[in-house]
Amino acid sequence: MRKFILILLTCMLPMACMAQGESRINSVAVGEFGAVMKQKDVVLLDVRTVKEYADGHIAGALNVVWLDKTFKEDFEKQKIKKNKTVAVYCRSGKRSMAAAKVLAGMGYQVVNLTGGIMAWQKEGGKVEK
Repeated sequence: MRKFILILLTCMLPMACMAQGESRINSVAVGEFGAVMKQKDVVLLDVRTVKEYADGHIAGALNVVWLDKTFKEDFEKQKIKKNKTVAVYCRSGKRSMAAAKVLAGMGYQVVNLTGGIMAWQKEGGKVEK
């Protein structure tokens, strides 16, 4: 019986950690994302490639490329405090959600832009080059 309980707890621990990390992620539409960006203690993060970023990004966005194998290390170099919310976006929302999971696992509260910068621009959101 003791062995069974130990095995059960060992199997449940990764799921509990994953659930805790994902509870730190909130995916929102353009309007709510715009409101989040204006709040104090929010860091705006664009995880697209350097070229995509140069072609147009939301003003004030920090660019840390998700596709780089060093994403986590590159983000850590920014020395962003854990009490900050990270508002993250990419082109369509897929890369940013993957990055959000990593950031949440690092202890950040994360807001992901559903539909990415494509949705942002479709709704009239401004970008700068």
